[in-house]
Amino acid sequence: MITFQETGLQANIIQAVSDLGFVDPTPIQQRAIPFLLANERDLIALAQTGTGKTAAFGLPLLHLTQPKARYVQALVLCPTRELCLQISNDLADFSRHLPQIKVAAIYGGANINKQIQQLRRGVQIVVGTPGRTLDLIRQGELKIEDLNVLVLDEADEMLDRGFKHDLDAILAAAPRDKRTWLFSATMPDEIARISRQYLRDPERIAVGRVSSGAENVEHLYFVHEKKGRYAFLRRLLRNYGQVYGIVFCRTKRKAREVARRLQRDGFNAVPLHGDMSQNARDKAMAKFRSGKARILVATDVAARGVDVDNLSHVINFDLPDVDEVYIHRSGRTGRASNSGVSIAILSEEETRRVRALENLARKRFTHMQADDVEAMAETPVPAAKPEPQPQKSAERDPAPENKKNQGDEHYKAVYDKLDLIMDTECDDPNLVRQFPHLHEYLSDIPKDELIDRFVGYLHNQGMFKRRGDGQSSRKKQRGGRRKSRRR
Repeated sequence: MITFQETGLQANIIQAVSDLGFVDPTPIQQRAIPFLLANERDLIALAQTGTGKTAAFGLPLLHLTQPKARYVQALVLCPTRELCLQISNDLADFSRHLPQIKVAAIYGGANINKQIQQLRRGVQIVVGTPGRTLDLIRQGELKIEDLNVLVLDEADEMLDRGFKHDLDAILAAAPRDKRTWLFSATMPDEIARISRQYLRDPERIAVGRVSSGAENVEHLYFVHEKKGRYAFLRRLLRNYGQVYGIVFCRTKRKAREVARRLQRDGFNAVPLHGDMSQNARDKAMAKFRSGKARILVATDVAARGVDVDNLSHVINFDLPDVDEVYIHRSGRTGRASNSGVSIAILSEEETRRVRALENLARKRFTHMQADDVEAMAETPVPAAKPEPQPQKSAERDPAPENKKNQGDEHYKAVYDKLDLIMDTECDDPNLVRQFPHLHEYLSDIPKDELIDRFVGYLHNQGMFKRRGDGQSSRKKQRGGRRKSRRR
């Protein structure tokens, strides 16, 4: 095993690594960093999520960057906003003793004008998602003609999420003599095509078994049909003891629904999905990383970039369509020498996939019975922080104890209507295309004021009236008229 001092990194970077508390390089770092510093060849690095890939390419990237040259020397592409922010923050931490090096994060869902201003001020490293990166290249605001290094991080995930054409366009626009470093957890055919088309005589590094699961993760599965699955999840969480983990759902709508129901049932849960504004996503992740929220309900796309070492559980509320995605999910727990538990809730038909998942994970899965849930309260859970006592959520709680109108059925109708609105998805593609402009139009309005005006408008439109409200009102009016006639 080599140390960071032996990798060849410059002293300022090693000092930053030491300040951050890193002692020994991980296996992917031990192999990638010396190679990238000593060779001009391209690189294909295969390693699972959570193995330290960001430092494996980020540290040599900073070492090779010229601080005094204020043009874009390196571009890092990644699949999600969360991962984009995580990488840019890590690079900022690694370069804390290199103040002249500037890093910009560019991603969709944020104000593009602010990102353009940051690029115009001069940066050496850009971290971006493919869509926004390509937009800025085509606008002439992101200039990559002098690019030295292009990094494709989570390359397989970018292809899975439909960025194939964007990646091809960016790779085609980049200089032919640049260096390309491709980091991926798997090596599907499309990644092989990209490597043949755009990489020059690449070195290949594979750490661990590609697509295999973490060694210290226990895999359990329950069989339960879709109907009543939320009630089973709630029962599971209440009886499992201390849980600090992620509940994965297949769709944004399901993630939103499960998170809201958990909040209403007293769990400290937050959602994370693609329909949330960037500010809301940042707040959700801050609560989860700090432990104020114990459960993150997420989709696979949104969870990319969620880097928390001490998660105790991963729960698959829905099984992913692709078996390898299950391995990525389960790899969120059991990190940093901790043990973890990955749980899948399967329908009867889905049990046929267990054997394939076992082969990928190189682990035997334990079939748990629904009756086993009650016994889990006695099971100690490693790596989890003490969970606060369940309390009523402050968000969309229909009857908080400190409200004067507790028990008022009119207010129940308000929350029922809000639940209906939150479960609605827009089916007009022309309107959906306007969403980014609407977000920007409303971005300066404080959240509290926006909520007050929104609810007030619905009230004034009569949206919160229960059935019979109008009828009872008319009866009162008719009764008043009869009394007037009698007088």
